[in-house]
Amino acid sequence: MQKNIRLNSRVGNKKTGASTGVNVGTKVEGNVTKTSVSGEINAEAAAKAEVHVEKSTSSKITPGIKGKAKAGAKADANVHANVGASGEADWNGKDAKIEAKVGAETRAEVNAEGSASGRIISKHGNIYAKTSGNAGAYTEAKAGVEGNASVGKHGVDVNGGAVAGAGAGVEAGGSVGVGNVSVDGKIGASVGLQAGIEGGAHATMKDGVISVGVAGDAALLVGIDADVNVNLDTKPIINTAKKIGNTAKKTGKKIGKFAKKTTNKIKNTTNKVTKKTAKIAKKTTKTVANTAKKTGKAISSTAKKAANSAKKVGKKLKFW
Repeated sequence: MQKNIRLNSRVGNKKTGASTGVNVGTKVEGNVTKTSVSGEINAEAAAKAEVHVEKSTSSKITPGIKGKAKAGAKADANVHANVGASGEADWNGKDAKIEAKVGAETRAEVNAEGSASGRIISKHGNIYAKTSGNAGAYTEAKAGVEGNASVGKHGVDVNGGAVAGAGAGVEAGGSVGVGNVSVDGKIGASVGLQAGIEGGAHATMKDGVISVGVAGDAALLVGIDADVNVNLDTKPIINTAKKIGNTAKKTGKKIGKFAKKTTNKIKNTTNKVTKKTAKIAKKTTKTVANTAKKTGKAISSTAKKAANSAKKVGKKLKFW
């Protein structure tokens, strides 16, 4: 359920005028589903006032050259107050989460800004220049307590904090530009009495990223904070391991095919060599046998001739 009351008024036109507005609203919401419960209550009030003025002019500088200029200014004031509380509990089947927040704040601010721009138009080209500036001041006060916790498949994440204080500050800024070149600047300062503390810790893993860390924040006039967080993305490691595994698998297959092919070649070559060796051995054996037979016959013939010669000599010597 939401209710709003708006009161607005405006005088003048786009170039010169003023406007005021007041807005008061309340909001109460609740939602219950199969996996979550949430609720919110909020009340706010705001008021604003604004005044603006704009003026433009053009004139001939010399024949063929024309100048145009525009200037404007605006001032506004705003007051805003808000009080609210919210809570949520959720379960998505993997992680359980609970969150609660209570706070109140008020802020009042005034701002003023001005701008001016000029353009010189000629047949040789155009020259643009512009400048703008703004300044503002504000005061604020706030107090709040919040906390959340999550636990489940992706790890544990716990955070909580409280802050209360009031402060005031001023801000100013401006810019100057000629053509496509511009220079911008901004400066601000604030002072206040505030006290707060906030801290948290987590150890999670999601989408291949391991994250472990602690955080703390304390403030009293000057803010002090310290955070330590380590994130390790395991996806490159896993992908590299997969690539190495795939490469090793492919290499293993190639080595297996090469080994099988080489083994077959060695087997075929061995069979050919064995057959050739057997043929050579058979041929050599036959040759040796024939040579031995011929040699035996030659020796037998020579011995027989020698015996006959010896017999003839013996007869002549009358040994027989």
